[in-house]
Amino acid sequence: GIWKSTDAGDSWNLITDQLSNICVSCLAQAPNGDIYAGTGEGFSVYVTGEGFSTCILGGGIIKSTDDGATFSLLSSTTPSSSNNINSTWAYTNRIAIQPNNPQVVYAATNKGLMVSTDGGNTWANVTGVGATTCLDVKMSADGSIVIACIGGNSYYAYPSSSNSYQATAFSAIATAGYGKLPSSGGGRIEFAIAPSNPNYIYASVIGSNSSLIGVYFTNSAVSSGKGGIWYEIGPGGSKQFNPYSSGGVQNQGDYDNTLGVFPNNPGKILVGGTTLWSWMQNSSTDTVGGWTSISTYFGFPGDPSYIHPDEHAIVIDNNNPNVVYVGCDGGIYKSTDGAKTFNPENRNYDVTQFYAIAFSPYV
Repeated sequence: GIWKSTDAGDSWNLITDQLSNICVSCLAQAPNGDIYAGTGEGFSVYVTGEGFSTCILGGGIIKSTDDGATFSLLSSTTPSSSNNINSTWAYTNRIAIQPNNPQVVYAATNKGLMVSTDGGNTWANVTGVGATTCLDVKMSADGSIVIACIGGNSYYAYPSSSNSYQATAFSAIATAGYGKLPSSGGGRIEFAIAPSNPNYIYASVIGSNSSLIGVYFTNSAVSSGKGGIWYEIGPGGSKQFNPYSSGGVQNQGDYDNTLGVFPNNPGKILVGGTTLWSWMQNSSTDTVGGWTSISTYFGFPGDPSYIHPDEHAIVIDNNNPNVVYVGCDGGIYKSTDGAKTFNPENRNYDVTQFYAIAFSPYV
């Protein structure tokens, strides 16, 4: 469900335990205060030796117009079938909202990238990019660019164009040649856009085998007008750098993959998977920078370097970049020193997701 804290994460209260579907996968707030929550977890996980996927069916998008006090289902997002992974709105993986127009909402769903221009009352597929699974959509803080991963490929749009929110505004990001963002080959791509500079976009590209192809960034996304010139800053296949494999669990980039850019420095990011890493550009012209390992895969209560594995969300406080929240399989972890150390923030946060069941043959 949806949980709310009024003391910066020190304690939590459940507010949506009566909804028909409480598998909440993503949250986004519009500039007018409206909150949208997508349901359904469409990111599969391959467990070595087991070979099963843990996709939890959703029930559409729920919306609040009273600052999160109450939520109700947007009837326009009711799944066409309540127990069918192929139905429309079975999964809503990400939500992005136009900051200059709170009525324009994008949703990354199992049936492609959807867009609403009336606050979620009606929706339409962004055509021309396919109605295959959309795993990510991100909007820049100034509303100048939208970027999405659809069917393992990348697309971008400039909402300020004459065709502001519909199909032809989107173009594919080229994947061949020098300076191009590679295709995931059917895998997952996660994006993050710097709040202070929409030219800076980061991408973690995961292959179809759930392993890292590479982490990339562009500092010319808007100015180039063609999706940017991309530089590899985190190579795949490295024994020293692999945020998606640790502790004997291999190749989990399709399940746990998240990026965050510091609001006071477009050249500084966090990358989370099974472990958390940071990267910082050494100068405005540097395309290499350096990586620092922040968290360990195994830890103990009170260990400031431990964050529970499988990180799914990174949120950095726009007003105080020293405050960083990480959402993971172990709940919520918080840093107050710029992501150097973390502590769990799970008081009264009582959540469990069951994904398998077994019974004894003996009675």
